Amino acid sequence: MEAKYQRVLVSSLQGYSLYLAKLPQDQLKMVYDINKKLVSSKKFWKYSKHTIPMKAPELLADETAHACVSVFNNLDEADPTVLPTVWDAALHVLTTVQDCWFHVSAEKLVLPKLWNILRQGGQGNAATIFPNLMPLLSKIPVPVRGDTASFYTKFFSNMRQGYVRQ
Repeated sequence: MEAKYQRVLVSSLQGYSLYLAKLPQDQLKMVYDINKKLVSSKKFWKYSKHTIPMKAPELLADETAHACVSVFNNLDEADPTVLPTVWDAALHVLTTVQDCWFHVSAEKLVLPKLWNILRQGGQGNAATIFPNLMPLLSKIPVPVRGDTASFYTKFFSNMRQGYVRQ
């Protein structure tokens, strides 16, 4: 029964994603209030692992904290079918949400997950993860990463552990 529920939920979210992708921008603006009500719902954010509307980021203007936390909370996702979407969403959030680092704790949420991914050699998904590392690193501001030498020493040390492990 749970699998059936998940299939219905995923199909519904994929349908909503298709709706956002196919609807012309002018028509999307006409139904802005309806979509805004949907993405403001607490129930919607319970299913944040499944999708994030990339075509209409203005709908998330008041929900940037939820979006940032939801995306970075799943950065260490190991499922190879979900992983590319999570990393695309992470890079998308970093480029579209100007105050993203205000909403997430790099020290408590993002960096521990990143270090773990590197130590695990990309968790079997290096082909998906590693091409996204440079864009991710370029979006981490100096105040967030702290001492540059220390940050990159940890980064490459964890990456080296992952290579040795593989």
